Amino acid sequence: MIYIASGWWKPGHLDAIDHLTEHFRENNLEYYSPKDHNLLPENSTREQQEAVFLKNVEMIRRCEIMFARIDDYDPGTIWEMGAAYQCSLVDHWLGDQALPNCKIVAWSLVPNRELNMMLAVGCDGFINGWPDIYQFFQNGWIDWEVLKRWNQKPIVK
Repeated sequence: MIYIASGWWKPGHLDAIDHLTEHFRENNLEYYSPKDHNLLPENSTREQQEAVFLKNVEMIRRCEIMFARIDDYDPGTIWEMGAAYQCSLVDHWLGDQALPNCKIVAWSLVPNRELNMMLAVGCDGFINGWPDIYQFFQNGWIDWEVLKRWNQKPIVK
C-alpha cells in the first residue's frame, strides 16, 4: 500500500493530490490518503484528533511506500516522513512480527527542487514532475528504475 503524505491546504495542492489518486486508481494501485480516508470533521474534538492521528500512524506503519510531496515542506508531511523512517528502523528488528519495510520517496512539482541533507539521506528516492511520477507508478506496478536516475538518493544541498 502507498501512503500519500502531503498538505492539501494551499491552492493547487488539492488538484495535484486528486490527480495523483486518480492515476493510482486507473493503475490499480492501493493507496491510503489521510485526505480521502481519515479527514477530521470541522471543529473536531481532542478525541477525534487523537483517533485520526493514531489511524494515520497505523497506516504509516503498514505502508510499503511513503510517497511524500515536499513542494512547500509541509510540517505534517515532514513529520510523516520521519515517522515512516523510524518505523522502518524499529520494524527491521521485530523479526517475524515486522511489518513491511517502508520505502520513502519524496516528490515535487517544483522545477529543479533540491533536498536538504536530512531528507536526502532519509529518502530512498526523489521524483520531480508528472512524467516521472507516471513512469514510476504504471500498470499496477512500481518502476524502481526511475529512481536510479538519482542514484537512489536525491540531491544533497
